Amino acid sequence: MNWAKEFGTLLRIPLKKSLINKNVVDLKTTVIGAYPKPAYLKIPDFFNTGDEKKAGLLGASLKAYSEMMASQTDESKQQLEKDVIRASKELIAKQCQCGVDIPTDGEVRRENYLHYLCRFIEGIDFEKPKEMSVRNNAYTAVVPTVTGEVSWRGGLDCAEEWKKAQACAPAGCDVKYTLPGPMTLVGSVFDAHYKDDVRLAGDLAKIVNKQVLELAAAGCKYIQIDEPVFARKPEDCLRYGVRCLEECFAGIPEGTVERTMHMCCGYPGHVDQTDFLKADTSAYRKIAPALDVSCVDAVSIEDAWCTNDLSLLRLFTKTKVILGTMNVSSSKVETVEEMRSRLAEALKYIEPARLMVAPDCGLGLLQGEKYGHLLEQKLTNMCRAAKGVPFCAAFSKKRTCEGQDDSQPPKKKAA
Repeated sequence: MNWAKEFGTLLRIPLKKSLINKNVVDLKTTVIGAYPKPAYLKIPDFFNTGDEKKAGLLGASLKAYSEMMASQTDESKQQLEKDVIRASKELIAKQCQCGVDIPTDGEVRRENYLHYLCRFIEGIDFEKPKEMSVRNNAYTAVVPTVTGEVSWRGGLDCAEEWKKAQACAPAGCDVKYTLPGPMTLVGSVFDAHYKDDVRLAGDLAKIVNKQVLELAAAGCKYIQIDEPVFARKPEDCLRYGVRCLEECFAGIPEGTVERTMHMCCGYPGHVDQTDFLKADTSAYRKIAPALDVSCVDAVSIEDAWCTNDLSLLRLFTKTKVILGTMNVSSSKVETVEEMRSRLAEALKYIEPARLMVAPDCGLGLLQGEKYGHLLEQKLTNMCRAAKGVPFCAAFSKKRTCEGQDDSQPPKKKAA
């Protein structure tokens, strides 16, 4: 009997969805950077400085932090360092208790993720601040001024800071260190000297690279460069931003550090702000191919605030994607089920080994009596959602047939 002829029609019937081999996978979790400072830590920051309903965050803590630094005595510096270590231990422990695999120190030493580094750069003057429109005219901010050629002045040891944070972590937990990227730094200062964004960004990249190399030499395994301005200015990102980002990571011994970059669509000024002008998420599609062929190992993008068309993930063929799954500026507590469902949908476009889970951005807005109690609920739910995510093996097989072998992590270009 010709079985193929007899049963040919039957053999061509599509397999029922219920019969497709479904598995569940656990995805790694991380955070992006900031965490609310405890009340005893007397360091002003842009989350809790200025008007409660401020239009944006940048520049909110500029004067307050400068005044704090100017008033410090040897005794107060010692006490502040003790408080920083105490806060680092507490915040790393909280993240781990929520289920975060790769925590940060909450950036507890910083006024914000940008200007903290700028205070140790020659050529950037905090005594002559200027008001300017920032983030594609989303709001105005008072920022420091570039008055001369920029170079590293010293006085800050990022590697030593990371060592102290790592010492606060439980055994087996690797702490991530974050640094601002050149293009975002350019967009966060008033340039009265260079009048040339490309040249200024290039010089800033050298300064960031110095910190990165020292961190790598100290043993830091996860280094993240924050470049939210990429999403604001995708054309400039492609013209010089990605090149400067690669310069930040230049010289790292291959395989010693996971080179991460973060590009959200912008921090609103306060929780539940709905009128903040965010970057257009279409920028992700413009930028993704260039990042995918760069030296960057992992790219963090926003998805909770502004839901992407997840076919975007197909544009990342080699790079890990850290998918923003928790809204950092909303008082709504997302359920485990809704976040896990979103992750399952994402796995239709990228294999599990290259998908990580994180909040959209830093967590500093969710603080105080009004919002602080929500943070751990939201973060715990996110981490629970990352465990046992439904994954259809058929999608993985389909990608392999199309020439994308999921069994081996793809190699990235060296910096």
